[in-house]
Amino acid sequence: AHPWTWSASRCAIGIIEGTAGTTGHLARAPGCHSSSFHQEDDMPANSDSLSTYPASELQVFAERVITATGTGSDEAVVVARHLVEGNLAGLESHGVLRLRQYYDGVQAGKIDPRALPNVESETTGTAVVDANHGWGALAAYLAVELVSEKARAVGVAAVSVKNAAHIGRNGSYVLRLAQDGLVAQIFCGLVSAPFVVPWGGREARFGTNPIAIAIPGNGEPVVMDIATSATAEGKVQVYRNAGRAMPEGLIIDAEGQPSTDPNDVYSGGGILPFGGANGHKGYALAVMADLLGGALSGSHVGVRAGNFHNHFLLTAIDPEALGGSEAMRAIVDEYSEWLKSSPTQPGCKEVLMPGEPEARSTEARMRNGVPLDPSTVELLGGLADELGLSRIVEQR
Repeated sequence: AHPWTWSASRCAIGIIEGTAGTTGHLARAPGCHSSSFHQEDDMPANSDSLSTYPASELQVFAERVITATGTGSDEAVVVARHLVEGNLAGLESHGVLRLRQYYDGVQAGKIDPRALPNVESETTGTAVVDANHGWGALAAYLAVELVSEKARAVGVAAVSVKNAAHIGRNGSYVLRLAQDGLVAQIFCGLVSAPFVVPWGGREARFGTNPIAIAIPGNGEPVVMDIATSATAEGKVQVYRNAGRAMPEGLIIDAEGQPSTDPNDVYSGGGILPFGGANGHKGYALAVMADLLGGALSGSHVGVRAGNFHNHFLLTAIDPEALGGSEAMRAIVDEYSEWLKSSPTQPGCKEVLMPGEPEARSTEARMRNGVPLDPSTVELLGGLADELGLSRIVEQR
């Protein structure tokens, strides 16, 4: 009965076309992540062992895997592109590495590959979207279109989404809204797959619960996208797949003791809240992200029973409803210049704004190709063989 339903044409984000050396339709400035200034953390393999692939090659392969689950071709394009954007931004933990997890989730009945999101209820400035346990990216991009239209109409809008499969990199969603001139923020939590321990606890109770915020300027938007945990769970996967020890201070084992073995996270241990000795701050933010993301939609929060799903709250503000867009953009630019003018610490070349490393990575990887570590290449190769698909081909 509601006028808003999923429409691939209305919510389409295009495909990554062409080969390395072209920009295709990709947005140039993906959002920031907790590793923005330490992107090597997302690629723990030796650089000499990396293989490089055109973004378009990864896009086509990801589409074929998602389509093989029974998903429609238009929807597969959206899910696939969202993953490849993660790789382009330098965030391997939120890239095509996830295809194995996604495919297995469908086979286990945790993801409905044919489900489409729908608007369960709405007002002039709000809406609740039920993803119906379908692909998270579809529900998230529907929420983006909804909140954008409503914010333009009433100044401030909020959309709450429940029952979504993994929504991937949150920064992509707020970035899109900022590129359209809106200030956006997202609070995300999950149900049934706890990886993070509460402050003082030794058994996982919630997810990495990211928070992302984007603010437009006259240049590229300023974009923050951080996990409220000491590291993203996807990064734990990257280290586990590479057979490498993790940096100290990020995870604990089942006895609550500090660990660097990524396998401990999946055998009774967990990831710590961010903040080190002040981890109560990351813990508090994680709690708020979970409650804002889930409770407002009526979704259960922090419950182990049932299948994994994300829930999130997406808000948008039209600057014209407050101090004005032109004034805000000028202030953002002035502030950015002021921060970047700071003399650097020893060993640092320059001061960067949140989101700037990912924007540079995207531009470089669209031009030069996307590097993948051997474990990810082998994982994708095994998936290709299982599905009777051609393996990805290195960039020439």
